[in-house]
Amino acid sequence: KQWYQRRVRGVLKIFVDNPFPMLIIKQPQCIRCIDISMGRNKLAIIDETQTCSVYDIKTKKLLFQEPNATSLAWNTHNEDMMCFSSNGYLNHLRPATSLSISARCRAMWSASVAARYSA
Repeated sequence: KQWYQRRVRGVLKIFVDNPFPMLIIKQPQCIRCIDISMGRNKLAIIDETQTCSVYDIKTKKLLFQEPNATSLAWNTHNEDMMCFSSNGYLNHLRPATSLSISARCRAMWSASVAARYSA
């Protein structure tokens, strides 16, 4: 017998009282990592080609993509901020504007840590 591994290429929404799942997003590549934002408005997916794709769940529109991503997490206090790791670095992004703000975040974090420990 030959055994086939089923590769997941879509994100499904499952309801407890409904036997039929709803397809939210369909990916061209298999999914390796996934996270949903705090308000459940945005979905971030890392596929097998290490591409991080961020979608708006309501419109199913692709907001942006970032290459070479290995893991991701949405911020639990800010709906529009997520972090992902890439090439040994932690990157901070605001998907609403799709601008990388990692340098500014690092500077703010460094200043806040320095202020805490210097007092």
